[in-house]
Formats: sequence, C-alpha cells, structure tokens
Amino acid sequence: MPLDMLALLLLPAIFLLGAITSYEDIKQGKIKNKWVVFALLYSFAAFFISIAALSLQNQPISQNYVMQYFSNILFALLAGIIIWLANLWSAGDAKLFLAYAALVPLTFYSHSYFDYFPSFVIMINTFVPFFAYYFLRTLFGTTSRQKYSLLKSMANAKFIFSNMLFIFAFGWLGSVIFGQIGSYFSFLNNVFATIFFLFLVLFIFRRILKIENRNVSIVLAIVAVLYDYQNIFSIEFLQHFIAIFFLFVFIRYFILNLTFEVLSYPIYIENLKPGMAVAENFLMDKGRYEKRRIAPMGFLSAVIERSEGKFLFSGLSEGLTKDDVKKIKNLHSQGIIKGHTIRILQTVPFAPFIFFGVLLTLILKGSIFLL
Repeated sequence: MPLDMLALLLLPAIFLLGAITSYEDIKQGKIKNKWVVFALLYSFAAFFISIAALSLQNQPISQNYVMQYFSNILFALLAGIIIWLANLWSAGDAKLFLAYAALVPLTFYSHSYFDYFPSFVIMINTFVPFFAYYFLRTLFGTTSRQKYSLLKSMANAKFIFSNMLFIFAFGWLGSVIFGQIGSYFSFLNNVFATIFFLFLVLFIFRRILKIENRNVSIVLAIVAVLYDYQNIFSIEFLQHFIAIFFLFVFIRYFILNLTFEVLSYPIYIENLKPGMAVAENFLMDKGRYEKRRIAPMGFLSAVIERSEGKFLFSGLSEGLTKDDVKKIKNLHSQGIIKGHTIRILQTVPFAPFIFFGVLLTLILKGSIFLL
C-alpha cells in the first residue's frame, strides 16, 4: 500500500504538534486538550483521504495495514491509561502519546516493528532518553560519599540472595508468560517488559496481598528448576537473568534512593500550592501521620513502600489538588502533622521528551537501540 501521500499529510502535523505542546508544557506546565483533539481528527481525516485516493486510482489497499493502524491506536490508548494510573506520566502526556500514535505512519517503524502496537517504539525512544537524563542528573548531582554509602548498604549477602531468589523465580515466570503471548504481542519480548512485570509482582504482594514474597519465590524457583531445567541451565537464560538482576536492583535501590535527594527540595507546608508534585507523603499509623518518601517514579513508590496503612495523598500524577493542600494545612495547624516542611519534586516537562522520542522514531525508523 503506497502511503507517500499519507506521510506527506501527517509529517507537518507531527512537527506542529510537537513544537506547540513542547513550548506550552515548558512555559505553562500543561498540554491543552484542543491540540490533542485536533491531531486525532486530522490524523483520521488524512488516513481516510489517503484510502479514498487509492480507491479512486484503483490501487490495492492493504487490509493488514488498516488493521494494524487501528490496533496500534487501541494499544496506545490502553498503554497510556496504564502508565497514567502508574503515575509515570500525567493524563495530558498519555493523550499526547495517543495523538502521536495516530499521526506517525506505520512505515516509520520498519526497522523495529512490533505487531499490533508499533508505536511501542515511540515509548522506548521516549523513556530511554528520559531515564538517561535523570540518571546523568543524579550521577553528577550526588557526591562520591553518597554513592559509596548506598553501594555499601547493598553489599550484604542477605540483600543479594533475597533479590536473586525473587528475580530468578518471578523472572522465569514472566519469561514463560511473555513467551506464550509474545508471538501475538512482540513488544513484550524484551528485558524491560520483564522488569516491569517484576515491579508489578512486588506491587501486588506488598500493596494488595500485603504479604512477603519469599516463600512463594522459593516454591516457584523449585517448580522452575523441575519443570524447565533445560532452559534454566543454558547460557541464554543466565545472560537474561544477569541483565535483569543488575537493572532491577540498580533501578530499585541505587537510582531511586539517589534521585530523592537530587530531585527534591524542602518547603514550608504553609507555602504549598495546588499542582505541586510532592516527594513525600503522610501515612496514618497508630492514630498519627508519619512522613514517608515517594520514589521519583510514581508507580515504583507504591512498590517500594513497605508500610501498611492509609496515605494522606493519593493519585498524585497531576500534583496536589486544592483539597490536598487544604487538608494538610489544616492537619498541620491542628498539630496532627508535626513537621514544618515537606519535600517537593523538581518536575521536568515531559512533552519535549515525547516529541524527541517521535523524532528519533522518524529518523531511525525504529528504536534507539539500533544505534
């Protein structure tokens, strides 16, 4: 299906949407719905105009392309909602990603094509530079003493063994699950999908089931060895396990602990304003509120937090609401919350990162890992 006309129609809209939303996100801290709606309507109009033009010219129309185009938009919508619920980006960012998914022609994913969800490449090209930015900012924004102290606390046998057991057991389970459905959803066949699965498992155990995973990990590890020993005792599995172990531990403990100090600052509770992104929350424990850290990547904060109870704030992907600010100020004035300060995250506009991810996709026609 020749789609030169479609690309010609859509590329100017991509650059226009990227320039406008990036500027407004930097200046105003928000993405207006009108630009997203315009992009979606324009993309659908361009798509059907191209189909009509091909029909008038008696050119063949690829039914597979049409199916993949709409399945891509559906998966982009679902992925955007899930990541929004995980507090990894705002609702505006999720809608902007959906708009780009509709605008980018499928031919621009030719070097890294994921069936049914090709715009998964845009997510890779967005989040890899985004996390690289935070990593470098954290690396150069902390002292050698801070890094050494954290690494020293991680270098003990119990810590290493418990993480290896969990990653071995549930990493194997994730690989089995993704192996079964990976032929249908190829974007799940990678290390990052397995790492996300591990964080999801931790979330279920600690925030829903509220139990430790050690005994389940032991049983699952035994099942893995008995059931799939040929795969487990292979070089490929060992390489996969080592990669997941270091990435999982590196993200979960090293990066998240360092970023808290670098990417947050304290302000007085009296100076809190709606829209601010807090780096700390308050947990109701035995009739009083105690301060708890929030990891700089929202979903992981729920995963890492071990304490049980009711938090003062919830749904923080959009920042504090007016009710949140009023609530904490009242509790502080009544002496229920004893501390005088709370740490605020230094937020970074995300729309420019999504636009950069789209530009990388257009240039490489695939993911950044092609480099």
